[in-house]
Amino acid sequence: YYAPAWMLISIPLFYWFLFVLGFAKPVFYWLRSLAKGDLSWFRDREQRFIAIAFSFFLLPLLLVILKHSTLYDGWRQLHFTYAGFALVAFVGLLRLFRWAKKKRGKVFILAKAFAGLNIAYLLFLMVTIHPYQQTYFNLLASGDQFSRFELDYWGISYRSGLKQLAELAEEGDCIKFYAFSYPGIANHKFLDEETKAKLCLGYSSRDSDYYITNFRSKEERRDYKAKDGRFNNPVVLIKRQGVPIMGAFKLDKN
Repeated sequence: YYAPAWMLISIPLFYWFLFVLGFAKPVFYWLRSLAKGDLSWFRDREQRFIAIAFSFFLLPLLLVILKHSTLYDGWRQLHFTYAGFALVAFVGLLRLFRWAKKKRGKVFILAKAFAGLNIAYLLFLMVTIHPYQQTYFNLLASGDQFSRFELDYWGISYRSGLKQLAELAEEGDCIKFYAFSYPGIANHKFLDEETKAKLCLGYSSRDSDYYITNFRSKEERRDYKAKDGRFNNPVVLIKRQGVPIMGAFKLDKN
């Protein structure tokens, strides 16, 4: 249940609320109709739309679970199913407004305020954590996210971290660094020539002055929290909502 668990903690709870509103009643209606051998509901345009969107989300997920497929780094191999999820969630939003409109008065105003505030908060969050949106977790993943989860596994933060590291170079000097994972090396290649000239790639911690990492492994995250070994002297530290996602550390040659 790796994929469902990651979906549950990395999709905003407000979206999950709308998703449940969008499919709960229709699924109950479909199952009851199927038990009677009645498929007339499929001729209804809205019911057919929900069924197709819900299937587009659910069927690939069920196949992954039943076949015990191996997934890495969250549920990125299933991101294509998010379209079906979003469509069902949008139906849930419409159902919420329809229900509230029938109630009228304060209920309709509260429903609009509830939806508006949640959407505004999520938009604000996406802007403030850009470009590290893939590191988002909802309240179900509260606690020590740094120790429990791989955050910037794409290594997007390396670019910003390397540019900050380059600013420490003296005129004419080249800072020698060692990258823990390939994205650190790849991001060095993509830097502009002026910045790249200030950074030299080392082949190990022994022949380098700095160590950079996106905390890919549990061992690194453990050692960082303990300030053990090469993590004693941070010179660059990129955080997302207070949680480190990339760091550059001055290596002690003694």
